[in-house]
Amino acid sequence: MPQSMDRNHMGSSRVRINWVPFFDSRQVPVLFNQNAELLEAFSTYLFYLAREKIKCDGLSPTKEGAYCAYIRKAAYGISSFASFLEMKRLDWRAGADEILEAFREDGQARSLRSKSGRTELTTKRTTNEKLREVYRFYLWAQEDQWLIANQMGWPDAKITSFLPTIRSDPARLYKNKHLEKLLYPLCYKRVGEGSRNKNTHYATDQELESIRSLFYKNCTSTNAERNVLIVDIIESVGWRQGSIHSLKTCQFDIEKIGEALRMGHTTYPVVPEVQKGGRLNKYEIPLPLACRIASFILKNRSELLDRKHKSEAVADGYIFISYTTCASLGKYEISRIVSRAFKAIGAPKGAGPHSIRRKFGKEKATEILQIRQRIGASMSPEDAVQDVMHYLGHSHAAAQEAYTRGKLDVYQVSIESDLRMKNELLKARVAKLESKLSMMGRGSR
Repeated sequence: MPQSMDRNHMGSSRVRINWVPFFDSRQVPVLFNQNAELLEAFSTYLFYLAREKIKCDGLSPTKEGAYCAYIRKAAYGISSFASFLEMKRLDWRAGADEILEAFREDGQARSLRSKSGRTELTTKRTTNEKLREVYRFYLWAQEDQWLIANQMGWPDAKITSFLPTIRSDPARLYKNKHLEKLLYPLCYKRVGEGSRNKNTHYATDQELESIRSLFYKNCTSTNAERNVLIVDIIESVGWRQGSIHSLKTCQFDIEKIGEALRMGHTTYPVVPEVQKGGRLNKYEIPLPLACRIASFILKNRSELLDRKHKSEAVADGYIFISYTTCASLGKYEISRIVSRAFKAIGAPKGAGPHSIRRKFGKEKATEILQIRQRIGASMSPEDAVQDVMHYLGHSHAAAQEAYTRGKLDVYQVSIESDLRMKNELLKARVAKLESKLSMMGRGSR
């Protein structure tokens, strides 16, 4: 298990999560109240989820990140509900619609008061995730463990939900999609939860090296440089394809980059025009990466426009343009390029840009926790997750400036950040060498 789960963490002020060894390097959460009493039902449920996840996915190292994300999300949802019950002095067996609704409103109010800069929409999505976990807990307690009877059902149970019915007759859901609304009826509606990425493949260094070699071997030199640079941007800063697609040449002004170099800076600020949720987060990307992008604009991109006799008006300022038309790549072309490359090297089905993004998130979380450990800061997963959220674009723009001030100063002088910077320089040199070798190979044919 990556070091993103410390062994003793207060999931809230009233409930403690202890992460204990389970199988291989996986850990399982165990919950205690503030009196150090085991919360048996909740802990047994989380143990059940961990066991079933391992039974389903196995213990492959490539599935470790997916297990970590899955069990952490469940643990935080359940610990939040357990804390709420402790605060209200309620037993979990007293669960009813009015209690779940009160939990929902309490959680939403706490999120909005947390000053994290998140919008009401994003906090509602988080609240929904926790509430769904509570529904699933009661389904398990009633249908699998028989700890309660007839407490959940439709339409007259204390907890109204169609989950028990669907459990006994899954085909019914496929016949009537409208029943989905009755599975978790107290969840907030219309909060943008329609798109869910079901694949959880984490790209590996070996896969990315194979993809780069594939591009240099099978693409024209211009396309190879473009495609490799796209892969390196995702790996280095974790941006979504929409953000990369939206990058403009004016954002990588050679004079500003030169000034950053003269000032001894290690990063360069960029605000992608397109970000999920309409955010306007500013990202500090490694300066060597900014230099590579500027070099691509001045050399590869300019040469393509000249060769195709196209004006800058056709490209409309976009960095990544089509080799044939010189217009901006199609909205989803980046995803297609990367996904096809993953398929060509034999990666698991569904691997694509988000697989690289997950790799970035996992490595960033490890880096942050190493820094926290070294400076004696909190090692709680919740705190680390909040830090990673910034890099992955999961926080609101309004909170960014106040959040990064101070904390990022520590990160930028860390050993881990220094190693990442050296890695960026090395990748830039390798990319240049690969390009030369590729051109030499074509010239000898």
